[in-house]
Amino acid sequence: MTDFLHEWIEAWNSHNTEKLLELYGDNFGNEVISEDKAVYEPDSFREMGHRFFNAFPDLKFDVIETVGQNEKLAIFWTARGTHKGKYINIPPTGKKLEVCGTTFLELRNGKVSKARFLWDGADMLRQMGLLPEIKID
Repeated sequence: MTDFLHEWIEAWNSHNTEKLLELYGDNFGNEVISEDKAVYEPDSFREMGHRFFNAFPDLKFDVIETVGQNEKLAIFWTARGTHKGKYINIPPTGKKLEVCGTTFLELRNGKVSKARFLWDGADMLRQMGLLPEIKID
């Protein structure tokens, strides 16, 4: 599973949606829970990838921790990038962001059959300057 994870992260970090699609099976589900979006076909997946990579052209993921069991893999990661393009109808802010998140992958025959992405969207909006900082008294 280590080789698969390295290949998957490298495809994300090189912004290579075609390579990512090679790692997905024919019938896959891809849920972006933080955006309430689901993708089930290659063209929609390409569009999702281009949307992320256009909004954050320097987007990079660092794996912090992984847990695997059978053909299931949980990845805790940090993503860094500069908000240079429209993202969820938010015009570019030029802000550098760092967001933690988790991806849960289910594999079948060595390919992704289901992926779920979840990150702290409120923290991302705070870093963009769109939500107030949290003050704990």
